[in-house]
Amino acid sequence: MFIYIEEFVLVKSKFDSIVVDAKLIINYAIHNPTFVDMGTNVFNYSISVRK
Repeated sequence: MFIYIEEFVLVKSKFDSIVVDAKLIINYAIHNPTFVDMGTNVFNYSISVRK
C-alpha cells in the first residue's frame, strides 16, 4: 500500500505499520501552511496503525 502526499511516499511494510519520517512532515508543514492539516492526518493515521 502506498500513500502519496506531495513529495512524501509512505510505504506500508510487511509488518503492517506505516513508516513516517515525522521530522520531514513537520519541516514541510512549517514551510507550507496548507500542508499542515494533511500532514497531521497522516501522522495521526500512522500512529493509530502502529498501536
